[in-house]
Order: sequence, then structure tokens, then C-alpha cells
Amino acid sequence: GKKVNPSIKGVPLNYKPWLADALFKGGTLELGKNNFQKAVKYLEEFSAVFPTEPRFPSAGHSLGFAYKGLNKLLPALNVCKNITEKFPKYALRSKLILQAGDWAATDRSTLEYSFYFYTMYLSDFKNEANVPTIRTTLAELYFKRKLYGWASRLYREQSLSPNVSKDLQLKAAVRAMDIEDQFGEAKEANQSAQRIIDLSGPTDPARYRAFAFMGRFIANSKDLKGMNDLEPKLLTNAKNSKEITESIGYIRYR
Repeated sequence: GKKVNPSIKGVPLNYKPWLADALFKGGTLELGKNNFQKAVKYLEEFSAVFPTEPRFPSAGHSLGFAYKGLNKLLPALNVCKNITEKFPKYALRSKLILQAGDWAATDRSTLEYSFYFYTMYLSDFKNEANVPTIRTTLAELYFKRKLYGWASRLYREQSLSPNVSKDLQLKAAVRAMDIEDQFGEAKEANQSAQRIIDLSGPTDPARYRAFAFMGRFIANSKDLKGMNDLEPKLLTNAKNSKEITESIGYIRYR
């Protein structure tokens, strides 16, 4: 049939702003009622018909929640990724990124998405107070996937960050040393051990562990000068640590 365009007294009527408003508000309202299927219907149509509308990123954010409410995790993550990349000035972008990262981290099959979102957050919101927590979360997700080098790198970064408390710096240095000692490079572990020495107090157990590792490391490297330089420091702390005493034995055996 013949297409009829709405008009008032022969003047074409621009109905699109009304339609956009109805779809956006309708989708938001249904989402608030947990009517996820209806919310998806309205918000999908809004996004398809009005890609340049100022409320597009907000609609996409809501659409992500609606998909998640329907247990459609991949569509939820993809729409969040789209908003993250195309709308860097979206007012709630930081919250969107963290929410998507948290969703992705709950399922092993979507961990790569959590890597993406948390890394994006650390890059774009590096001065936020929760950065140490996000960095630790991401490092442990890397560790879970046996990406030990990436996990260690984040912990080393944490241990050196001036925006992180000394206590968290120390914990990160210990974790980096342990990961490299078990799964990575002894040289990298030794650097973290030195960082532990720099950060720890004279009776801190972490300090004893670091000295013990350094003793084993220097013994295995057969660096005679290094052994001679390190041994007096080990002797000073040996009475407080069986590990350090054993590392002295390694040095003397070599």
C-alpha cells in the first residue's frame, strides 16, 4: 500500500524524537522492573534506529544489563565492549568497564573479556583509588590461566607504584617473587626479592624469605663476589630464619 507520512495540516511531522524517547524510556523502565525481554526489545530497536542519538551509550549500558538478566553473557559483554571503545567520554564508562570485567571473570570461557576490561580500566583510570585492587584481581586471573609472566609483571608494577601503600607494595613484591621462583625466571624473582628488602622492616618475615631466596640465587649463579657481599647480611639474619641458614649452606657448599 501507499506509505503515509504523518503530518499536521499538511506539514510533515518529525516523529523520530518521540519514537526515540519512547524506546529509550520504555527500555529503561522495563529494565527497572526486571522485565529483561521487553527491555532488550526496546533498547535493541533504539540502538538500531538511533545510532547517533546522544543517549546511545546509556542505552547500550542498559542493554548490557538486560542481556545479563537473560543470562546472555556474550551479548552483554560485546555491547559493553562496543560502548567502551566508541564512547570514551561516556560519563559512566568507568563503571561500565568494571561491571563488564566482573561479569566476564565469573565464567572461564569469557576470561579474555575480563583481561580486556580490567586492562582498559588500569590504562584509562590509573589514578582511581581502586586501581591496586583491580590490578591484583587481574593478576590473579592471569595466574589462574597460567599466564605467569603477565601475573608477575602486574605484581612488580604494583610493588613499584608510588600510588600504592607500602603494605600493598610489599605484598605485591612477595607475590611476584613467589610466582617467578615457582614458574618463571630466577633473575626476575631476585629483583622482587631486592624490592622486598627495600620495603620490609628488620624483623619482617618477608624480609627473611627474600634473603633466603637471594642466598640460593647467588649460590646457583656461582657469583663469588656476590656470595662474599651477601653472606654477611645473611649471617646477620640467620638466627631468625632456618631458610636463611640453609641458604648460607648453599653458598658455602658452592
